[in-house]
Amino acid sequence: MTSSGLRTAGRLFGIDLAGLFKDDEDGKGFLGLNPNLSFSTTSKGRGGALSFRPQQQTGVTSTLGFGGAQGGINNINVVGSNFGQGNMLDAPSTEEPTPTPSEPEPTPTQPFFEAQDVQFSRSPMDYTKDLSKQEAVGKANQLLRRTLGDKIGDQETYNRLFDPLLKDLQKGDDYGFDIDRLYKNIRAEGFEPYKDVITKAGAAPFGGKGAEGGADAYSAFVNQQFSADKPFFDQADAGRRFLEAKAFFRPGGDDTKLDRIGQIQNRFDAYEMGFKGQGGDAYGDTGYRTGNVTGSLKPFYETYLEGLNATNPRASAPDSPDRPAQSNQKMMSGDMPAPKDRFEDFDYAAYGQGGFGLQDVRALIDKGATSDEILKVGRRAKDRGLNVGPNVGNLFSELMG
Repeated sequence: MTSSGLRTAGRLFGIDLAGLFKDDEDGKGFLGLNPNLSFSTTSKGRGGALSFRPQQQTGVTSTLGFGGAQGGINNINVVGSNFGQGNMLDAPSTEEPTPTPSEPEPTPTQPFFEAQDVQFSRSPMDYTKDLSKQEAVGKANQLLRRTLGDKIGDQETYNRLFDPLLKDLQKGDDYGFDIDRLYKNIRAEGFEPYKDVITKAGAAPFGGKGAEGGADAYSAFVNQQFSADKPFFDQADAGRRFLEAKAFFRPGGDDTKLDRIGQIQNRFDAYEMGFKGQGGDAYGDTGYRTGNVTGSLKPFYETYLEGLNATNPRASAPDSPDRPAQSNQKMMSGDMPAPKDRFEDFDYAAYGQGGFGLQDVRALIDKGATSDEILKVGRRAKDRGLNVGPNVGNLFSELMG
């Protein structure tokens, strides 16, 4: 650092500093002090680590002092040090520009979940626990198909039902309450769970019985499952199905406990029910726990994933349509719904015993009939005085009595 000689201040900046303190003609104030101004040059350093802090500048520091015979007052800094060389007030800044953040890269699509093999579970109470994302995807879509059949006709309705259910199944360890919330959401959409739903086999969930069946309907369903030959893969699958029935029928009324299946667990422990997976059989490719979404809900599910910038890890898995292949091909081809009188000439005598029974229902399903069309054919049979079988009445409450 270099320093210029001491000079008397007064004219350098066009300001008569001495005059500011002048009381008489010799320029001495009552303190006998003369102002003076000194300059020191500060050199800018180089090198060192990259920093966003302001860097030292090359410039001149000015200091005003007062001196005289009586001593002096020095080092009163009145001018900053950001003058450029040659005392240029408008010298260009040497500060480094602040870096501009770069635009973020677009997030690439990612699989919605990491595909994993399904393992047989022997742990009691697994049915109450949270599902993995893979299992939740499959179970949520299975529940929507099982409770509503083909009644979901637009993406918005699907999203309103699927999204909260998917999240619910992965938190809380409260599967029975997850199902109870689903039923409430379905009713809020204007539907009744399981009403007028027909499976591919021509049956109805819970034998077509409504929620008003209560404890009797629930007990009948439980006993039916225990009499079947290995109806479930393991206890986790069985327990969840029983909780779905329990939340629907509410055998204990409003106080029905949905956190467990009660005495059914004792029957599991007593080996009253066999399971498909206990002998080492593979789970398969189409069960809900694989996360494989099939049938009429698959397009809705994949559109949902697009909104999350995600891909379907099971996109290449085998499809299992909601209805027989003939009906499914009609839906996938984009054909318009059939005319209302498509089955007006249905031959009731060609199937069964001339009335309207399950064989007639199965025949209509094979022909691609919707649930509304089957109900219409059944009403026509009833209007003609034909016998309507009790099992059909269980499927369609409108045909009972």
